[in-house]
Amino acid sequence: IKINERTLALEMQPHARASAPVVVFETGMLAESSDWGTVYEQTAAFASVVRYDRAGRGCSDPAPTPRTIQDMADDLFRLLRALPFSPPWLLVGQSIGGWIVRCLAAAHPQTVCGLVLVDPTHERQFATMSALLPPEAKHESPSLQRFRSFWGEGYKHPDQNREGIDFPASITAMHSVHLPPKLPLTILTSGTNLNEMDAPLTLRRSLYQTWSDLHASLLPPPPLVKHILLTESGHFIQRNDPLAIVKAIRDILEIHLSPL
Repeated sequence: IKINERTLALEMQPHARASAPVVVFETGMLAESSDWGTVYEQTAAFASVVRYDRAGRGCSDPAPTPRTIQDMADDLFRLLRALPFSPPWLLVGQSIGGWIVRCLAAAHPQTVCGLVLVDPTHERQFATMSALLPPEAKHESPSLQRFRSFWGEGYKHPDQNREGIDFPASITAMHSVHLPPKLPLTILTSGTNLNEMDAPLTLRRSLYQTWSDLHASLLPPPPLVKHILLTESGHFIQRNDPLAIVKAIRDILEIHLSPL
């Protein structure tokens, strides 16, 4: 599909159940659209599905950098408008993809019927979680060094991530993103992601609790919201526990399709 003179590669699979919303998958920064494989195939059994490669990823053309989350959300919106599917869309975003789908849902609320956020990025995560780190020690593990380096300062520099994302500008923008009221929302939080880092147990527990609390802070008032902790899954829940995502998608579709 051509978007602003750039080609974005995608895969879509229509479903005979035309009344069901289209399910759209948005990946994170360290994964590819192919990672949705099992989730995509299982969801295609009961709904139309779309997955795509963001600019500069997979088979898609690159875009000028640095880029913001708004740039990416605009690309996704234009892509979906160019497809032979009418809204509403059910958006599924993993990691930084959670930012993208939140941004789109806030800007175009009439087109979105629900969100599934899969271990999503949070606009306060870098400041909050880097503040929990102890002073740097001489013999820190490589995994803790990498965490400290990117979460402390590295994220501020677009040339330190493969998509040239301007995180500071995106964080500022995300603080002003407000989801439409009564939008069905499910957040899936990984349980082992931060526990896999070679760091003191007390630090890992503190980081994980903060990660879970940040996710909980995204939830609007009930009843159409869920926060599910997947204690045995890492950050890439689409790989570790794909059926949990499929269930979250199905549950929101049932809300949309159930009679008033």
